[in-house]
Amino acid sequence: MSFQIDFEWIERQFGTELEKETFAKVKLLLDGHVLTEVYDRSVKNVRDHLAVSAWNLAEWFVANWWRLRWETEVDTPDADMSHRLPAVGGGYVWPDIRFSSDWNSVLVDVTPFEAKTAPLRFISRELHLAVPVQDFEKEMERFLSAVVSRVRESEAVRDERVQIFFSLWNELQEECRDETLSHWRKLEAIAGYDPGEAPDLFYQTIQDAEAKWGRNAVQELAAEGRDHTPRLIHEIQTLAKKRNQKLNVQGIQTLKLKRKSRLDIHVPWTRGHEAAQQVRIGWGLGENPLSSKDFADYLGLSKQFLSGKKVAPDTPIDFGIKKDGNVHCLIRGKWETSRRFALARLLGDCLYSDPEDQLLPLTKTKTARQKFQRAFAQELLCPLEVLKDMFSDRKILNERVEMAARHFNVSPMTIHSTLVNRLGHSRELLLNYEEID
Repeated sequence: MSFQIDFEWIERQFGTELEKETFAKVKLLLDGHVLTEVYDRSVKNVRDHLAVSAWNLAEWFVANWWRLRWETEVDTPDADMSHRLPAVGGGYVWPDIRFSSDWNSVLVDVTPFEAKTAPLRFISRELHLAVPVQDFEKEMERFLSAVVSRVRESEAVRDERVQIFFSLWNELQEECRDETLSHWRKLEAIAGYDPGEAPDLFYQTIQDAEAKWGRNAVQELAAEGRDHTPRLIHEIQTLAKKRNQKLNVQGIQTLKLKRKSRLDIHVPWTRGHEAAQQVRIGWGLGENPLSSKDFADYLGLSKQFLSGKKVAPDTPIDFGIKKDGNVHCLIRGKWETSRRFALARLLGDCLYSDPEDQLLPLTKTKTARQKFQRAFAQELLCPLEVLKDMFSDRKILNERVEMAARHFNVSPMTIHSTLVNRLGHSRELLLNYEEID
């Protein structure tokens, strides 16, 4: 997948020197799809570009660089200002494009809409595609460098806005070069903070937790906890001291050594799917459902751990802790299907996590790591090829979904999300189900 910002400088007769110098035809493309195609009712024609200030777009990219690169999909007004293109403003109408990150890719969501304040209708179709983060960064840098170069060589360079922008641009480049600064800017963005705006408690709590649990694991907590991250970390520290279930994951660790190189390719869903297939082969499951008894036996647990009514204290998230070469887990699910899915996610995280990670967090966020976990759990408990055969006629009736859920001992939500995410069915299937896994 590729993201491209094409632009052509054009003449403007009015406005400030900065506005005239940076006026351009801007065309955005995503994997060959033109995102800036509009129908202009005032002249009754279609064009593939916007006539806008490239300066406004450049300011927005620089101001939100870290959050565009590292903040996951979050539905808040503050996040919208940092992730949705209409927030660029400047008196221009921008397409409804939202950028969010899973840390491996930048996810680009495009929604067609008709402007209320201008005679424009954006006619790009709805799209949801992922761009590798390195490619997204390079394209932003290319665009920003071109804007900076043009302004620096013009009369507009004396504009106060330009001086402020150059200061921010230089600061951003320094942050990207400095490993320590870059690390903290990343964590701030993950938690939803602008650069340097997190409270002192955030930095100290993060630093202590990283020393204990590893950087990658703590990043997952920051994405889940956001401005409540210190409290989340404190709660997990307290719960980790309690007695919890020990898992036998030696077989999984052996698989990890064989499969480590494969974790660096494909999208998270595909990687999780493939890893689970290898576990099913190793366990000799074939196309058969994984029973709770067998699941517990494979991991050295009692069946009561999965089928009992209460297996762990209330926890803000499910998680595992590495202790003395083993993994100890706290899982909060009320239902057997929920606990099975959480346990399967935890096994997936044993494969995904780095050796330095002492904490294995299962969160609700949409990072690549959490996507891998969910895909692994879906395939381990509910093999895609078997489900595909069950719904080969593509007739999705609630009764059939319930029957499939009982067959695999998973929730109906797991069946629906697999049909949508892996088999391409409409996302409307998910609207009537709450996520209990």
